Amino acid sequence: AWSQCWSHNLDSNTWKDMRDKRYLNCVRLLLYEPPLKAEGDGALTISDAVKYTKVIDSIATHYGFYVIIDYHSGGGYDSTRVKNFFQAMCAQFADSTNVIFQTQSEPVWADYIPSAYTNVEKDFTVSIWKKIRTWAPQSPIILWEFANVKPGTPTFKDVVDSRPAIDYSNTVVGWHGYHLGYDSSLVGNGLKRYYPVMMTEMTRCPPDYGTGDYRADIEKLEAMGCSWITLGAFPYADPHDPIMETVVSPIVIPQATILVSPADGSVENSNAVQFSWGAAAGATSYRLQVGADAAMTQMVM
Repeated sequence: AWSQCWSHNLDSNTWKDMRDKRYLNCVRLLLYEPPLKAEGDGALTISDAVKYTKVIDSIATHYGFYVIIDYHSGGGYDSTRVKNFFQAMCAQFADSTNVIFQTQSEPVWADYIPSAYTNVEKDFTVSIWKKIRTWAPQSPIILWEFANVKPGTPTFKDVVDSRPAIDYSNTVVGWHGYHLGYDSSLVGNGLKRYYPVMMTEMTRCPPDYGTGDYRADIEKLEAMGCSWITLGAFPYADPHDPIMETVVSPIVIPQATILVSPADGSVENSNAVQFSWGAAAGATSYRLQVGADAAMTQMVM
């Protein structure tokens, strides 16, 4: 099961509820970057997004969740910014076994209209896939993100077929299902017959969460081996919702470590360098990263 979490991200009760009561195992981060969204409207710079994602990833790892890093463009994008975004994210998370990269979300806002995907969008999909695969060779990738695919509408298979350079051995086709019911034989409108697919957005919010059509729909998807994400696993708009009034148990973020040796800024000529640092309050494990430059944009390990 898959879910998406934005609010409550530092509430330990929320993470425990998702894992132990709702049986979810993944959070999806919708990361906007200016000028896609105005400052103060959920938008982050790339450097801020990396810092935020590091916090969420550490919490998700603690509770046993996967993390989908989603450049949430929504009907338009700047190819240079997308590449810069994923270069920074891959530099930080390429070795994280629980991180999945989602290249965009509905890059073309055209419900079930394959012809809306021009060669520009198709070629960029190949380009960003190649970049991420170079920066993060082992990380799963979600591509395409077709909008509102449903039974009885034109298939997007021809769009995917048109770019055979993409290797789908560790890559899936994403599609959004904003409709009631899922055809038991045409998941992604036939795409699953030919490609690995993931239903990356559907709207199923409380109080129907876990009952009614929600349960029937996810049972269909899981019976067909199709992973899914619900856009509203937890409400985050109504301040009077009882879930939002629960007592928050803050998650303790570990303090920064204090370097002991080698000295900061020192030059070491030995091939066997011993690293040591002071313990950080609240930390349960540590990760050593090595880069070829001070900005850590050229990662070695």
